[in-house]
Amino acid sequence: MSNENEKKNKRTKPKKKNKNSKKKVFTVLKVILIVLLLGAFIGAGTVGGLVYGVVKDTPEINPSYDINTLNENSKIYDANGTLIEEVLTEEKRTIVSLDQMSPYIEDAFIAVEDERFRDHFGIDLRGIARAIVVDIKTRSLDEGASTITQQLVRNLYLTKEKAFTRKISEMYLAVKMEKEISKDDILEAYLNTIYLGQGSYGVQAASKTYFSKDAKDLTIAEAALLAGITKNPTRNQLYSRLDPETVEEDNPHIVGTVEVLGKTYVAVFNDDIVSRQQTILSKMKEQGMISESEYNEAINEDVVSLINPGQMKNDNISTSYFNDYVKDKVKEDLINKAGYSEEEAENALYTHGLKIYTTIDIDMQKKIEGIYESFSQTMSKGGYNKLINIPFSNGNIVDSEGKILYYKKESLLNEEGNLIIPKDSYTLDESGNLTIKSSRIYYANLNITDYYTMKDGVLYTHPTWSLDIPKESWTVNKEDKSFTISSSYLNENKNFYTVTEDNTLLITSERFYADEKGVIQPQSAITIMDQHTGQVKAIVGGRDDEGQRIFNRATNGARQPGSAMKPLGVYTPALDNGFTAASVIDDVPHYDKGRLWPKNYNSNAYYGLTPLREAVRKSYNVSAVKFLEKVGTNTSMDYLARFGIINTENPSDDTFIMAEEAKGGNFDEDSLGALALGGMTKGVSPLRMTAAYGALANKGIYTEPIVYTKIENNKGEVIIDNKPKQNTVVNPQVAYMMTNVLESVVKPGGTGTRARIPGISVAGKTGTTSDKADTWFVGYSPYYTAAVWIGNDSPAIRMTESSAIASHLWGYIMNQVHDGLDNARFDVPDGLVRRDVCIDSGKLPTELCYKDPRGSRVRTELFVSGTQPRERCDVHVEAKVDTSTGKIATEYCPEDLVKSGVFIQRPIPYDPAKNKGIKPRDYQYQVINEVCDEHNEKTLKDYLDDLLGDDEEDEDEDGKDKPEPPPEEDDPEITKKTEKKEEEIAFNTIKTSNPDEARNGEPGIKEVTYEVTYTDGKETSRKKLGEKVIKNPVDKVVYEPKEEDPPPEKPE
Repeated sequence: MSNENEKKNKRTKPKKKNKNSKKKVFTVLKVILIVLLLGAFIGAGTVGGLVYGVVKDTPEINPSYDINTLNENSKIYDANGTLIEEVLTEEKRTIVSLDQMSPYIEDAFIAVEDERFRDHFGIDLRGIARAIVVDIKTRSLDEGASTITQQLVRNLYLTKEKAFTRKISEMYLAVKMEKEISKDDILEAYLNTIYLGQGSYGVQAASKTYFSKDAKDLTIAEAALLAGITKNPTRNQLYSRLDPETVEEDNPHIVGTVEVLGKTYVAVFNDDIVSRQQTILSKMKEQGMISESEYNEAINEDVVSLINPGQMKNDNISTSYFNDYVKDKVKEDLINKAGYSEEEAENALYTHGLKIYTTIDIDMQKKIEGIYESFSQTMSKGGYNKLINIPFSNGNIVDSEGKILYYKKESLLNEEGNLIIPKDSYTLDESGNLTIKSSRIYYANLNITDYYTMKDGVLYTHPTWSLDIPKESWTVNKEDKSFTISSSYLNENKNFYTVTEDNTLLITSERFYADEKGVIQPQSAITIMDQHTGQVKAIVGGRDDEGQRIFNRATNGARQPGSAMKPLGVYTPALDNGFTAASVIDDVPHYDKGRLWPKNYNSNAYYGLTPLREAVRKSYNVSAVKFLEKVGTNTSMDYLARFGIINTENPSDDTFIMAEEAKGGNFDEDSLGALALGGMTKGVSPLRMTAAYGALANKGIYTEPIVYTKIENNKGEVIIDNKPKQNTVVNPQVAYMMTNVLESVVKPGGTGTRARIPGISVAGKTGTTSDKADTWFVGYSPYYTAAVWIGNDSPAIRMTESSAIASHLWGYIMNQVHDGLDNARFDVPDGLVRRDVCIDSGKLPTELCYKDPRGSRVRTELFVSGTQPRERCDVHVEAKVDTSTGKIATEYCPEDLVKSGVFIQRPIPYDPAKNKGIKPRDYQYQVINEVCDEHNEKTLKDYLDDLLGDDEEDEDEDGKDKPEPPPEEDDPEITKKTEKKEEEIAFNTIKTSNPDEARNGEPGIKEVTYEVTYTDGKETSRKKLGEKVIKNPVDKVVYEPKEEDPPPEKPE
C-alpha cells in the first residue's frame, strides 16, 4: 500500500478511545511533579500551592463546542453604541476539513511541531524534560515544548505571555482537551487557526496566498514550506511585499506582484525559509512520512519557482471605507499600543470577538455616501458637467508623452475577454517558444496594461493583472524588452493561446484577471473630523461603494495638495515668526537656477506689492515662495511636523520625503516647490490634511485623528482606551489670525467662495496642481474640519476645472452636514487689536495713502497685540514724474510727459528691462527714486523743435519763400532759489479699550526743501527736493469701552 493511501486510510480508522480517568489523573500528577521539580531547581518553595491555585483558577472549557465556533466575529459599533458591522473572516480564513487538505500538510506540521502528536495525551513529557534542561541552562523560558494541542489551547483560551502560570494552565487544558475530543478534531482545528503570514489564517488561505492553489493540491515541498512559517510568521513568510521603486527589475528573487488596497507591490522570495524547509523534509523522511525518493525529489525542487502569489479580487462584496480603515487601525494599535505580535493582532481581530467602539456618525456617513452616489448630479448643480480632459490617441488614452495609459477595451480584449496580441507583436520559433514584445504586457513582470470603457459618456478604468504563468516557464529579454514563454509550458497548456486567421494571437482569459466592473472616473474622497476631539466622523474613500477591501483614497491615497499646503508650510509659520496679515511682499518675477519660477495661476500676471492676506485670498504662488524664503525651509518643515504632515519619530509613516530618505535622488521635498506650492513627490492624504487644518480650527492644538474610542475583549474588558495624542502648533492668537485670513478665501473675491455656509463661519484654502491633476478644498467651521479631493486615479488625466469644483463639493456636503446646527462664529481670543494700515507698505497710513490713484489704500487689519505697525507708510510719495522714464521729473522734462500726483515707491527697485519686459500690475503707479537723466536742455530743445517744426527751413513744400516770423520778444528773466519751510505733520486718531492708554494728539513738524522758480520776479513753479522730520506726531488715543474685539460679523 502506498504512503499516500495509508494516510487516506488512516482517517477512516475509528477514533482512538481515551484512557480511563485514573490514568489521566495519574498523568496530570506526573505533569505537576515535573513542575514541582522545576520549582525545586529555581527555589520556589510554594510551587505546589501555586500549581493548585492555577489549576483551580483555570476556566472551564468546552473544546467540542469551541472548535466549531472558532470564528467569533468581532463587532464594530458607531459613536452611539449601535452595532454597525460584524467583522467576517471570509477574506482571511477558509475553514477546510482534513480530507480537503493534502496529506503532506498533516505530515509536515506534525514532523516539525509535534512528532509524537499521535501518541501523547496532550503533553509531550520527553519534550518537556528537554526544554527544562535547556531553560535551566539558559535561565530563560525560551525553549518550547508545546504540543499541537497546547498551541491550539493557547490560541483559543490563553495569552502569549511566557510565564510558569500560563504554562501550567496550558498543560492542564491540553490534557482536558485530549480527553474530550479526537486527535483529528484537534489537528483540523489547529490547521485552520494557525497564522501563516501575509494576513493568512489556516492552511487553505495560506495555500491561496503563496501558491494560488487549494490546500488539497499542495506537494511535499510546498507543504514543508508552509509548515516552516509557523515558528515566526513575520520572519518566515515565503515572500515580502515591497514597493516597486525599491526593487531592481532583475532581482532573481522576484516571484510576482501582489495587489493590496489598490496598490501594486513586488513579491520578493524570502531566502531564510529554504533551510527551514530542508529541516522539515529531513524530519518527514526520518519519521517515515515520505520515502527516500520523495525526499530527494522535494529537496531538489526549485523553491522560488513554487511561489505564485495569489491576488485579491473585487468580488462585489459590500464594504465600508470607514470600517475598513477602523480594522486597519485596530490591528496597528493592538501591535503598537497593546504589545501584540502581528499574528496575535490578526487573530484577535478576526477570531476573538472584540468590541470596537468607533467615532463614526452613521447619519453623517450615510448622508455623504448618498451625495457621492449622485456625484455627477451634484457637480452639475454647480455648473460642472464635463470634469475631465481625456487625451485620446488612436482610441486609447495616453499621457503627455504619448505613452498608453489605458487601452480601449475592444483594442485589448475580444468579445470573449481574451487578450489580443497583434501579429507583429509576437513570434513563435521552431521549438514552439512564444516571444511577445508589446506595450500590452510589461515584459519584466507580465503585468497587463489596464483598459477603459465609456458608459453614457462616463469614463471607467479597469484594472488588469498579471498573466498567471509559473516563474520557471518564462524568461525576460532585457535587450529588446520582450519575454519568452517556454514551449514545454505551452505544450502542457494547450489552451493558453489560439491564433486567428489573420494571425492575431489570443491569450485565454483563464490566465489573467480583469476587473469587468471598472472604476468610475474622476474619483473623489472626503474626511470629516471633530477638531476638538480628533474623532473622525465620516470617511468616503471614493465613488466606488462596493468591493472587497477597495482602495481608500481618503486614508491611503497620497496626492499633491497644491496651494492647500500654503497655510501649513508658509503662512502659519510666517504669522508665528514676526510677520502679520499686513506684511507686504513684492509679487514680481522670481528666479530659480536662472529660470522664471514659479508662475501665478494666471501665468502672465504679477501683482506687485501684496499683503499676506491678499496673497492667501488670491492664492498667489510667487508671493508664497517669497514669503517662504523669508521664513526658511527648515522652519517650515518644523511646523509641518507639528501639523502631523511629517512624522519625525517614524518617517516611514508619512508620505513626505526628507533629504535623507531620497537616497541621493532628486525627490527630497525640503524645497520651495514642495513646501510652498504642495508639489510633493507622493503627496498627502485627505485624512492628514483634515487633521492638519483641524489644529488651526482647534486654537492651535493638533489632535491626532482617531476612528475608535476603545476596544474591549469578548468579556467586556477594555484592551485599549484610545485617547488621541495632542501637541501645540501655535498659540490661540496666531491660530485665530490664520483662521481670520483663511476666512477671506471663502468671502467674495476669494478662491473658495462656493464653500460658504450661511450663518456659520468657514475658513479654508483651495488647492490645484499646476497640471490640474489634483483639486482640493480643505476647510473648517466652528463644528467640523473636512478635506475634499477630486482627481483621476491616473494623474496623467487632467481635470477641466481648477479647485472651484472641490470648494463646490465641500460646500454642498458641509451645508448638509451643518443643517440644523446653530449659527456660529469662530471664538476670538484675547490679545488681538485692530489698526488702519496701508496695504502697500503694511504700515500706518499717511494722508497720501488715501490719495492713491487706485483709490484709498487704507484697510483695517487685525494684529496679535504687540505686532501692530508703529512706523508710517514710506511707499506712497507725492511727486512729478516723467512718465516716459518713471523717474522724478526735472525742468527739462517736456510738460506733456510730466504727471503730478501720488505714486508708490518700491522698497526694492524693480526694472522690467532686466525681467523680460514683465511689468507687475502696480508698475504704472510707481515712481523710481531717481531724477530723470534722459532729458536736459538740449533734449528739451530738440523735443520742442520736433513738436513745432525746424525753423531753419526757408522754403515751404512748393519751394516758395516762407513768410518772415514775427519779431522775437525779449527772453524773460528766470531765476531759481532753494527755500526751506517748516510744515505740520497731522496726527491720527486711534481707539483703545484700555482707559490708561488714552491721550491727546500732537502734530509733528517737518522741514521741507523746495526749488522755487521765478520768472521776471514772480514765482512760477515750486518743486519739493526733500524733507526732514524734525518732530514726529503723537497719535491721539481715544478710549472706548470694549464690547467685542474684533466685533462679530453679521450672518451672511
